[in-house]
Amino acid sequence: MSRRRSGPGGESGQSLVEFALVVPLLLLLLVGIIEFGHAWSMSQVINYSARQGARMAAVISGQNNGSPSSAPPVDSVERVVQRALANANIKPEDARIRVLNYVGGTDTPVTVRVEVPYRFLLFGPVMRAVDPRFRRDSFTLSSAAVMRNE
Repeated sequence: MSRRRSGPGGESGQSLVEFALVVPLLLLLLVGIIEFGHAWSMSQVINYSARQGARMAAVISGQNNGSPSSAPPVDSVERVVQRALANANIKPEDARIRVLNYVGGTDTPVTVRVEVPYRFLLFGPVMRAVDPRFRRDSFTLSSAAVMRNE
């Protein structure tokens, strides 16, 4: 009966080599999961801020009988969106807030659309290490909310 040696000439180095091959893939997977979670969280905050801005515009317009001249100033809607972004530790100056479609009159309700596109930064150096062709450090997360007073 022969015995295997587990010393320097045995298989003890095989585990180290396998570990060295698998660790970068596991780290990449972990970073990807973390980045996806961060992007999802940012997307939810952007959705919330767009809804808050549209809600504020619709509520103020609804209090003034829905006339187009009673639409709230765009600056006040933008401030509500910026405050919602700032409360979630997102720099409001990175978002380009657009307030559109103040449509309405005495016979139709006022409709407002608030769009919030935001450039989300990735771990650019990590992505370039994996694929040198990767040139984009960011992508745009955007949300739009449409509300009307009734």
